[in-house]
Amino acid sequence: DVAKIAAKYPDLKICLDSFGAPAGLVGVQAFENYDQVLSLAKFKNVSIKPVSLPFISGEAYPYRNLHPFIRRIYDAFGPERIFWGSDITLLKTPYSDCVKAFTLEMDWLSDQDLELIMGRALSKWINWPAPA
Repeated sequence: DVAKIAAKYPDLKICLDSFGAPAGLVGVQAFENYDQVLSLAKFKNVSIKPVSLPFISGEAYPYRNLHPFIRRIYDAFGPERIFWGSDITLLKTPYSDCVKAFTLEMDWLSDQDLELIMGRALSKWINWPAPA
């Protein structure tokens, strides 16, 4: 359904929350049909938020079982359409772990990638002026 809507309304910005994964699934099970989610990257009006790492991972920090999926998201969507988030209202782990999971644990992300993913890309996406 997302593909149909994205194609029909190319000016509508759509953001897939929580990796675009089905609610309630944990670990690798959450990504069993992930090619469908990644196929949405062809629509320039679709973005994705890899949030809720502690919940979706099912493992402790640094949530390494999710790193391959985050890399696939990066390869498909690019850092301009990936928006970091923590799902802070539900966290039972330190907020800092959610930040560090990206900023310290994924050494393949450049400083520019991190600037985009950690906030600048979302500001651009919603046309919200960011500080210089």
